[in-house]
Parts: sequence; C-alpha cells; structure tokens
Amino acid sequence: MSSKRKPENRIIALTIIIGILVTSIAIIVNFPSETPHSIFNNGEKGYSLLYQTLNPIAITNLEELVEDESSNHVIIIPLHRELTYREVNTLLKYATRGATLIILDEHGFSNNILPKICPEASIGSTTVLDEVSKHGSREYPLIKVNINGSEAIAIVTFRPAHINLANYSSNVFIRGETSNYSYADPDGNNFYSIGEEMKAYTAVYGVKLKRGAIIVIADLEAASNNLLQKADNIRFFKTLMKDKVLYIYVEALELSALDKAKLSLSSLQIAQHAESELLIELLLLIIVSMVISYAGQKEA
Repeated sequence: MSSKRKPENRIIALTIIIGILVTSIAIIVNFPSETPHSIFNNGEKGYSLLYQTLNPIAITNLEELVEDESSNHVIIIPLHRELTYREVNTLLKYATRGATLIILDEHGFSNNILPKICPEASIGSTTVLDEVSKHGSREYPLIKVNINGSEAIAIVTFRPAHINLANYSSNVFIRGETSNYSYADPDGNNFYSIGEEMKAYTAVYGVKLKRGAIIVIADLEAASNNLLQKADNIRFFKTLMKDKVLYIYVEALELSALDKAKLSLSSLQIAQHAESELLIELLLLIIVSMVISYAGQKEA
C-alpha cells in the first residue's frame, strides 16, 4: 500500500511546488508598480504606455549594447540619479559612434554630461509655468520644438525645468522653448510673482556629436502615461527613433525590488505568458493531482 502511495505523493508535492511557483510569478507580473517613470507603472507617472507603444528594449547595463551597431541605436535615459563617470564616458562613446541619446532630466542629474555638448550648459531645476501657451493649466506648458529647421511640433510638459545656455552650440539641431509669457517660479507658489522673469525658456535641446546626437528634455513627464498621447508628444519620440532600434536605460531610475523582478521575468519572456499559459498549466496540474488522489482512494 505504501509503495503505491509514494508516486502519488510525489506528484501531489510537485503539483504544489509548481503551483506556488506559477502563482508567485503571476502575482509579481500583475502586482501594480508605483515606481515613478517605471515601464511597469500603469499610473499617470508611469512609462508603461511608452513601453507598449514604442517597444523599447529595457536595459540595466550599457554593456548590453553592441558597439558596432551604435549608429542604429536610440537610447532613452530617464534620470532619477546622477550618471556615474563610467556611464557618462560609455554614453559619450556610443554617441560619437552614431547613437542618439535622449536624456530626460528635471533635477540637474545630467549636469555632468551637458557641458560635453555645450559649454556652461546646465539644468535649472526651478519649475517653469506658462500663462498663455499651455495645455489646460499653467502647469502644463506647451514646448514648441524645431527639428532641423522643419515645422515646429508642440509637446506638453508638466512643471518642466529649463536648460541654462550661456552660448549656443553650432551643432544644435533640435531646440524647444516655452512661449514668451512663461516664467520660472522660484518661490514655488504656482503663480506669477513680481520679479519673476517672464521669457521663453529652453526645455528641449539637441546637439549633433560627430556621427550621433544628444538630446536633453528638461521634463520627465513628457513621456509619461499622462502626457504621451497629448499634443505631439508621441509624434516627437517617433520622429527621433525613426528607422532605429530603441532602448531605454532603466538603471538610472532606481527601480524597486518589484520592478527588478518584473524586468527579470520580462527578459526571460515569462511575463507575457503568466496570465494565460502558466495559469492554465496550474489548473491542469491541480486537476491531474485531484484525479490521481481520487483514484488512489478508490483502490484503497
């Protein structure tokens, strides 16, 4: 009797183990991310729509890029921290070999790379508001962007920073500004105060760098779920990545443990099956286990 039970017990134990594994994967995949600008965050501040619409390849290590194919790369780099010396050098190397870097930064974390493309350039983290050229409220300034002298397109931003430029590079090919009625808001009261300078502020700036290019956008929200489909935002990103392979460097986002787990599953191509094949497999294993258990009870 005991010898008959052993195979049944092993199958049941295996079913339970696989069930726990499949359930854990399903929980990780479906549990909502709240990390700002994460490609797995479906909220307003997330980048899941960018991830689903433009299909970038998410990377955590710049060495994953193939140097010989740099001229065909566009790398989106949203910054939640300052780039390391090694990261800056690696990115500049890719840019000189033909890659296009799109840096989204509203905190000044890119100030160690900006002078490489334009002397004395920096991100001024003071919020810019616009009373005239806006999308609904002053907190959503419209940025008119000119690319290679073509017709300007308008992108919506949310309380963007601005790029300080003492001089303009002769290699500039993209420039986006607010209207002449916008102003920096250093006191943070969200309204115009006497003494606040009203002028056009640069929020997008792109420079050719040998074979490649570096583009800085002084707003992380321009690519967010909340704004990507407004005005010309998605058209702007699609124009920059035309006929290119798109990457997003997520290492500079300081992802949560949940996001890192989701990214690992995504890289193994497990996540896309978690809601269907894996759950079906779990149900089948449970059914098989129940049938075996029932047959064993009848024999007993």
